[in-house]
Amino acid sequence: MLKERVLTALAGLPIFIFFIYQGGYWMFGAILVLTLIGSYEFFHAFQNIEIHPFMITGMLGSLVQTFCFMQEYYLYGLLAHFVILAVNFLILIFHQKHTVMDLIVTHFGIFMISLIIPLFYLLRMSENGLKYVLLPFIIAWGSDIFAYFVGINFGKHKLCPEISPKKSVEGAIGGIVGSMVCVTIYHLAMHFQSNLILTILMGGVLSAAAQVGDLAFSMIKRYCKIKDFGKLLPGHGGILDRFDSVFFVTPMIYGLVLLFFA
Repeated sequence: MLKERVLTALAGLPIFIFFIYQGGYWMFGAILVLTLIGSYEFFHAFQNIEIHPFMITGMLGSLVQTFCFMQEYYLYGLLAHFVILAVNFLILIFHQKHTVMDLIVTHFGIFMISLIIPLFYLLRMSENGLKYVLLPFIIAWGSDIFAYFVGINFGKHKLCPEISPKKSVEGAIGGIVGSMVCVTIYHLAMHFQSNLILTILMGGVLSAAAQVGDLAFSMIKRYCKIKDFGKLLPGHGGILDRFDSVFFVTPMIYGLVLLFFA
């Protein structure tokens, strides 16, 4: 399992660096593709417990809303969501092939993919320099790596056994400390203008946010009775499995940390 994770990471790293470095339309297109895949994984997960979201309109809604937000057409994005909501209500009323729960999960999914966990923030941050785009990944994945190894070697107290049995309190603390170390090194290497102490504190806070994101998606998987959202990335699962912690960190960096780092 660990070998698969490492090999997949090594194979995907050049691709990841390519899109981050190219930015612009390359990143724009990559984010739209990830949005489509992520929305499919989210809706498909609920079919395992006999909830059948509106797959086509749900994926379309996630895609259109993300596209509009990347173009800063916020009102058009919200309008598109309401139009799709009306269409889904009509389908529900006249065809009755879906349930109210299907409708709720569909639009909760659009909300999750397009508003709470959008990667389009990366596109906005890329306008201020590549170093800002890499920051969410350094914090989230640095936190994941340290939490994993500290938990494996020192974990004794379960963090949330009902949601994620393998996570420990010691691992969570290790993730926070590890994220603070990673962001400190990154701060010094990239010559951020913010205060170093503030950067270290932000690294700890955002590590906690990354771990909340991980637990949130683990809770959804546990509810849907699945192990992974997908099989696209061997050893990691699907797009939502790999980016779960990044999703929660990125909006916070864009909305808060960037104010201090810029």
